Amino acid sequence: MHFADFIGVCMDEVFNQMAKIRYMFGGQGKVHMVTIKRATPTEPAEEASGLWQDCSIENLPSWSAVLYFFAKNLNEALDVPVGIISCAYSGSEVECWLPDTIIPEDALSAGAPEDLKSRFVGNVHAPHNMWNGMINPIKGYNISGFLWYQGCSNTFWHLIPSYGERLTTMINF
Repeated sequence: MHFADFIGVCMDEVFNQMAKIRYMFGGQGKVHMVTIKRATPTEPAEEASGLWQDCSIENLPSWSAVLYFFAKNLNEALDVPVGIISCAYSGSEVECWLPDTIIPEDALSAGAPEDLKSRFVGNVHAPHNMWNGMINPIKGYNISGFLWYQGCSNTFWHLIPSYGERLTTMINF
């Protein structure tokens, strides 16, 4: 086989694989996603930044695979368009995602190890900041369900019974 023939066969295979991917991810027009940009203001914001995207071969690489397949399965099961809102901030504590009306400031560090209490003070992971910047702006959306798969960085505080309570509060809120 000559080199040019080999390249031709390789390119055919690439195009065949791309066609298979397009077929597999064929939710175009039916699955949409917005990623809310990270924001951690100290006061509740009214607007969030993010751009709705249609499912396409060009957009898919930047999407969460878990969210995409969840939305695709919902779309196939319900035969309705599905929109996914991704709000994520790695390494965050559960308290960051709750409004200050749920947990007062003085209760936040109760039971936390002394060396970790400082994480709550004056940084992006301060309590309520992610609620303020990423959840409060979208709380008026008509949302039918949640898929929570981000681990909170304070789950290892296994001796603090308030973590489980706070996670339950977040889900129920």
